[in-house]
Amino acid sequence: MKPLTLAGLGALLTLATSHLASAYCLTHDCNPTDPTQGCVFDDAGCIVTGVPISWPSLCVGFSVQQDGSTKPRISAQDFAVMVQTALERWTQAPCQGGGAVSLQVQNLGAVACDRVEINHTGGNANIWMFRDDVWPYIGGEDVLGMTTVHYDLDKPDIQDVDVELNGSGPDPLSTDDPATGADLDSILTHEAGHFLGLSHTKVAGATMAPGYTKGDTSVRSLEQDDIDAICAAYPTSRPVTAVDCTPLHGFSGVCGGALPEPPRPLPEPSCEFATAPAQHGASLALTLVAVFFGLRERRRRRANAGLASEQASL
Repeated sequence: MKPLTLAGLGALLTLATSHLASAYCLTHDCNPTDPTQGCVFDDAGCIVTGVPISWPSLCVGFSVQQDGSTKPRISAQDFAVMVQTALERWTQAPCQGGGAVSLQVQNLGAVACDRVEINHTGGNANIWMFRDDVWPYIGGEDVLGMTTVHYDLDKPDIQDVDVELNGSGPDPLSTDDPATGADLDSILTHEAGHFLGLSHTKVAGATMAPGYTKGDTSVRSLEQDDIDAICAAYPTSRPVTAVDCTPLHGFSGVCGGALPEPPRPLPEPSCEFATAPAQHGASLALTLVAVFFGLRERRRRRANAGLASEQASL
């Protein structure tokens, strides 16, 4: 049972669909805020209109921010190993009939850039980073992880992904085994599912289910619903446009010229949508940002007018 909720920042296309035989959800390119698109939901609450988004290559490169974390104390080298382990739980999942997931991951090294962005005139990196000092999303102090996915609406291909981990809370993320708090390995595995284009499922106990119990380490391993999801997203028969792991427009470990998005309120746990900030003018005409749900710890918070109520599970 997972009484903690998953919450996150909804942007223009936080989208999903589900397989009839399971309840897993893949992100699709239908915008439910646009009534002219006529997005259709199935019984599991997932969108079934449009085309799923995914990485177009046979390999995707990732990077970790070079500062690592001070809460808990994790070097960039150790962090990269943890991220790669979480991602490979998905890419090495056993598909039915002896099949395999048609995607690999590669560590491209630590980078200096520490912000969520996509560059359309220069190199990029798919960055995993800690926010140890300040969590930049107002009202989202209990959120443990946030994954931002940029993709091309015309393809639709995932172009860039950045993952933020909230280490700014009073209790450090747990790297113990058994976990003594919010298990970092579980958070990484859940966010890795979003990194690869998966959304939430209603199957209880699945890694991509919208709930997490403090101290639970079972989320580190995939359930059958999770395996069905990643195998459906990356079947061996899928068309690919590349075989290497190079990020969009080449690899770069430094931030680009675009200004970072300022802090903005985080919606309560629900499917909220907002327009992504414009950058580089018309170059983003067909590129939208999907911000997936991240883990939210269910705990009491003090508000200005006293003790706030606990967040309900989704």
